[in-house]
Amino acid sequence: MLLVLYKLWLLESLGTKLLSINVPFLGSKIPCGTTKGAITSINATLKKCVINYSIGEYGPESYGYITAHGRDSDDDPSGYVFKNCKFTGNGKAYLGRSWRPFARVIITDSVLLEVVEPQGWYAWNYVGYEADMTYAEYNCMGPGADTSKRVPWEKKLSEVELSQFTKISFIDNEGWIANLPVRVMY
Repeated sequence: MLLVLYKLWLLESLGTKLLSINVPFLGSKIPCGTTKGAITSINATLKKCVINYSIGEYGPESYGYITAHGRDSDDDPSGYVFKNCKFTGNGKAYLGRSWRPFARVIITDSVLLEVVEPQGWYAWNYVGYEADMTYAEYNCMGPGADTSKRVPWEKKLSEVELSQFTKISFIDNEGWIANLPVRVMY
């Protein structure tokens, strides 16, 4: 599944409930995962979005994950890109944890507030595969954007490397966007 979201509000829920994305101008909610609040199982570019994480019923001693992406090989072109987003909420959350050994999440030009765990990323059941994961932040700001305590295997992308994920071709490699009933400004 491919997904492009623009100016949306992410509604959080935890446990076995579905995490959903409320898209006001479409009047709909899109289910995104069931893994303790994480966005899972989609290839997505999210732009100008507010990601509001809540620890909910788990309490202040617990933490969660904002994403849980997974790829089974380096050949899989999928991943999540967050551009010009704001990460907020209560409690603490990792920006992502690996759902498979080749996970890929890129956050660029975004505001990261105190909700972000200082380590940023979590290998989960894929310790030993960290070199295969692509977790990266670029030009982010806010108290949660301090990368001095991030995991040492977080990738440092150059502008050229980053551009392959921020161009429309990252999600439109089959040309489906031109066939949408509404014009998409990317």
